[in-house]
Amino acid sequence: MVLSFCAWLIDILALLLGGDIQLITESPRGVLASIFFVGVFGVCIGTVLGFLWALLVGRSSGGDWLKVRKEGLRSYLWKGAAEDQRARIGRLITIIVFALFFAYLSFLLSHYFILAFARPNFIALAIAAGHLGLILVLIPFFGPVERLITGANKRLSERFPVLDVSFGRWLMVLSVFVALLGSAIVYKSWATLSFLPWSVLIRIGFMLTLGVGMAAWFIEASRHGKVRWLGGITFVLWSVGGVSGAGISHSDQQARSIYEDRVLLAQYGRDIVDRITDVDGDGYPPFFGGGDCAAFDVAINPGAVDMPWNGVDEDCYGGDLTIDGFSAGQGMRSVPVPEAFPSRPNIVLITVDAFSAKHLESLGYSPGITPNLDRLAKKGILFENCFSQGPSTRLSFPAMFTSRWDSEIERELEGRHPFPLLDSNEMMAEIMRKSGYSTHAVVPSKYFSTSRWKGLHQGFDKVHEGPTKFWNPRNRPHNAHRVTDAAIKVLKKKRKKPLFLWAHYYDAHTPHRWPQGVPRRGKSTEWIYNGELEYADRHIGRLLKEVDKRLGEDTLVIVTSDHGHGFDEPRHKKRGYGHDLNTVTLHVPLIISGPRMKPRRVSSLVSTLDILPTMTNLLGVDTKVEMRGSSLVPEIFGLEGTRPQFLFHQFFLQERRWKDESPLQMVSVRTPQYNLLVDRHKGRTYFWDWQKDYFERTNLFGSKDSEIQVEERNLRQLLSAYLYETKARLAPLRKKEVPEETKEAPDVEPKGSRPKPGSSGSTSVKPNTVVGPPLPNILRGGRPFEKPRSKGAKKR
Repeated sequence: MVLSFCAWLIDILALLLGGDIQLITESPRGVLASIFFVGVFGVCIGTVLGFLWALLVGRSSGGDWLKVRKEGLRSYLWKGAAEDQRARIGRLITIIVFALFFAYLSFLLSHYFILAFARPNFIALAIAAGHLGLILVLIPFFGPVERLITGANKRLSERFPVLDVSFGRWLMVLSVFVALLGSAIVYKSWATLSFLPWSVLIRIGFMLTLGVGMAAWFIEASRHGKVRWLGGITFVLWSVGGVSGAGISHSDQQARSIYEDRVLLAQYGRDIVDRITDVDGDGYPPFFGGGDCAAFDVAINPGAVDMPWNGVDEDCYGGDLTIDGFSAGQGMRSVPVPEAFPSRPNIVLITVDAFSAKHLESLGYSPGITPNLDRLAKKGILFENCFSQGPSTRLSFPAMFTSRWDSEIERELEGRHPFPLLDSNEMMAEIMRKSGYSTHAVVPSKYFSTSRWKGLHQGFDKVHEGPTKFWNPRNRPHNAHRVTDAAIKVLKKKRKKPLFLWAHYYDAHTPHRWPQGVPRRGKSTEWIYNGELEYADRHIGRLLKEVDKRLGEDTLVIVTSDHGHGFDEPRHKKRGYGHDLNTVTLHVPLIISGPRMKPRRVSSLVSTLDILPTMTNLLGVDTKVEMRGSSLVPEIFGLEGTRPQFLFHQFFLQERRWKDESPLQMVSVRTPQYNLLVDRHKGRTYFWDWQKDYFERTNLFGSKDSEIQVEERNLRQLLSAYLYETKARLAPLRKKEVPEETKEAPDVEPKGSRPKPGSSGSTSVKPNTVVGPPLPNILRGGRPFEKPRSKGAKKR
């Protein structure tokens, strides 16, 4: 326990040096709780180390044991017959050679399996089996190689006596060689190694080093009774921390962030305590901020979906969900279009992967990065606040092409992602083809190929995969010129039907490398990213010129992205997107330019889910497909907007259903000012004023401000209603590689109860209800979904 207290001091010192003084001073209960959790971890580790010490050392003193081991090591390194020394040298060199060769093959195998499979246990099994195979193949060669190296060393030492030195000197020389080789490898692979959590690894190494030294001192000093007082003080602090931390509420985000995110060893202690106190096994303990208001009921916890009007507070938020006629979509899809707009214009959809909206000069970024897109924005409609549905490519594109949330899109769950999209989904290109269009797609990498991502290209007459042959994430990550060349070839072909063309650019995607021909403006990763955007913009400019030349002015051009990219530290230092629903991750450009459209800027909230309904509205396509987005025709032509001013987002991981876990990891609701996010996996809630705090560093959840409390409470009700509707509409699960009958995830309704797409089903949700005028009253602080409660209703 004393050693764990020392480790806790190291972490607190690191926080103070890192500038987190205010967090520590404002959350003393979190600091005390972190002492308790570090102590729990220390007791567990101390027990294991004590057992090993007793097993290895026994009753002898530590000094005597170390003296014996030291003498044995000295004898092994420097003493012994010449033949024994040469045998040890041969074995050492052989081990180094095989280790380097094994490490190289291990990297190739691991890289292949990680890309090939999505399911974590498949990856683990494949890597384990591959490494076992490597070991079995290499073992027979170890003995012959060792004898060969030992014989060569003997002949060299006989010919050059200066080489006939002890094993210890050979070890020193080879250590220097390995260090130099390792430094070269680190230098060459730094772009990959930089993603590792080095700060955590360094802290762990420092703690282990200190722990070993402190353990030796403590054991020796305890024999003479010199540290009893220190142990007593530590036990008192540990007890006070336990009592203080047990009362921390679920909403006390600052206190929880200290022992859940900041103090390293406290995180492991928290896991141990959670497993003990989580009696019902729902993943949420009742103490230390876990927030479980029903410790013995697995169906009631902060991650549960609150069922309306049943008198039970399933999500422990403070009352039953009261909902009446709510539906998160669909929005307006049929709005009158000016008669002058052509009935079947050519359509060009350009998407740039990982394109952050804030990197457009039109939205306030440094000039000169994307001049062609900024020129298009000035002559078209620029939507300043457009957001993607999900934080990663595999989540956002299916949602964009169907105008549905990820939880509603039917996929086949197989061993690797992106998961195949089933034919039951009606995609954007399919709708365009049925409307009389010739549909073509140009894709940049093998990730988007028809063999890799099945179902994404449903409805395309032709998918042009030529650019994928010239893309490689390690040494050829840029091929915008080839994407544009392939798209221009499509434009040059004669056709009788109007054209729908989708061209996707992948150059701004990680890993970031400086593209050739682009002048350097800075050395940071963000400036390399800017260079990649500038490179893509050059070739998008070529495409736009050809569109004007080949297709004429009566062409609808749409430019957007699948998700954004953040460079704010520390949240997005390692991963710029893909793992959260923050504003910087979801904020993407949306530019629409077309015939009879006057240049304008739109500041209202819109979504990439709105693109498909807008296209069908402009074309007058009467499709029965249920869509979650709204038509942006009013905003495009300067009329009063009909888009509800709130957006829902999902971080939906289908692979979680392999283990019967809820796939809906995070969910958020956004208004023109606030972003309320619930992390259902970690049991955390965040409430940000994203207009004032774009990078969302200040969590307002649990604020004392009454106005903020009202906004947060109303949005939480809205989000709870959305979760309820999402549960009722969860797409059925289809597993490819699991023959046994599918089990239900915790948040999945019983089999057969989910309504078919487009039908109202038997649930209380009204799928075609348009959220209308009552919504602003909700967001202004009214009591949402109010309905008289029966006298006998139960409340927790």
